[in-house]
Amino acid sequence: MTSTLRDPPVGLAVALSAELRCLCERYTSLRIETRGGLHFFSGTLSCTPVVAVASGMGGERAFEAVDRLIQEFAPSEVVIAGFCAGLDAGVRAGDVVVATEVLAADGPVLFPTPHLLGRVRLAAGCSPAPKLGRVASVNTVLCDLDAKRSVRDRTTALVADMESAGAARACEQAGTPWMAVRSITDGPDEAFPLDFGRYATPGGQPDSLRIALAAAVRPWTWRRVARLGRASALAARNLAAFVEAYVRRLRGETR
Repeated sequence: MTSTLRDPPVGLAVALSAELRCLCERYTSLRIETRGGLHFFSGTLSCTPVVAVASGMGGERAFEAVDRLIQEFAPSEVVIAGFCAGLDAGVRAGDVVVATEVLAADGPVLFPTPHLLGRVRLAAGCSPAPKLGRVASVNTVLCDLDAKRSVRDRTTALVADMESAGAARACEQAGTPWMAVRSITDGPDEAFPLDFGRYATPGGQPDSLRIALAAAVRPWTWRRVARLGRASALAARNLAAFVEAYVRRLRGETR
């Protein structure tokens, strides 16, 4: 292991650089390292050492990135974080959802480390307050309402994402405590304007230029793309606020 941090850090695993940006803005210091082809963002958050990685979209990328994060930095725990699609009528864009269980696309149910889930209930200073419930990990972007309803009916999950199960598997394999938190970009009655999975870089990040060109020839999507952009910005802010409140609670426990 080659970590240069003095104390074991809290690991943060996200898929997209957009999910990471608001978190990094809350760091009091920032150091970027490239290891094994991945960029790691180390620093402090609420006086606690943290190291974050953006895996790119998809469960396999998430597994590989978290596996590397654990090998390189030996975190005390991993917070799996990022955007998601709302499935249940009780959630809407901007809501933060903490997983009580993660249902993988191939069937297994993964359970967050109990004492980390207990800490969530005590994490003060987070607005909006998180909802707790099942998260379904799927293999593709849920672009239309029929796809959302199908996953909701099959899993009874509050939200769906593409990375939580893969990241959780890496933690389980290494024996590293983990929890998962998602922030909703599109509610249960909102269709995705484009399949962003089709317009991604080789590293699994949305390619802004290709997305802009795809939207340019589909003028009926412009309003929905703009709405998704605003909702994603709100989701990123709320996600960062939750993670900071969670880490602050951890800091209080270790004093």
